[in-house]
Amino acid sequence: MTMTLFPVQLQLEGRRVIIIGGGAVALRRFHLVKNCGADVTIVSPSFLPELEEAASDCTLIHRRLQAEDVENAFLLILAAPDEEAAVIAYGSSALVNDAVDASRGDLHIPQQLTHGRLQITISTGGAGPAYTKKLKEQIEQLLPSGIEAHIDYLYELRQHMKQSPLPEDLRREILREAALLPETEGARASFTVYVNRMLTDAGGDKL
Repeated sequence: MTMTLFPVQLQLEGRRVIIIGGGAVALRRFHLVKNCGADVTIVSPSFLPELEEAASDCTLIHRRLQAEDVENAFLLILAAPDEEAAVIAYGSSALVNDAVDASRGDLHIPQQLTHGRLQITISTGGAGPAYTKKLKEQIEQLLPSGIEAHIDYLYELRQHMKQSPLPEDLRREILREAALLPETEGARASFTVYVNRMLTDAGGDKL
């Protein structure tokens, strides 16, 4: 039976994340959660030098996990084989990501493709991490150049529309048209002139 997972994106800014393990898996997980602004603690008897260097501004505990370590944690990441640590993790109230046994845990961490505001996550439900990576690379090749600037433009346009005096149906139509624009600077410039004309006629501020 295929397990259907609920796709979510977690807000980790300022939240306590504990990584159990000090090897290559822990290093990869560390970069992911640290880039999301998490308050990271890593617990392990030993650490890769690269991990110690990367996490120099985080809390590093050089021993095996103890029950008091997981107090007030939002997310626990089991990144090394340690059944005693797993018992502590699963006995806590925190979410658990189990990189050792993907059949356990509350959440999986998929492959990620990020370009500015754009974030695409890819998972095959544990069928094949190598194939998931291949899919990520194929999707990367399909993305148009300049997509970060284009999505930033769409974001700024949407925020401006929320404050504009234009009728709601017209604002929605403008956003629908913007979504169909080619991802080029010239297309955005022409569209801005078009929108500014309507904003000026309505007594609103230009983009």
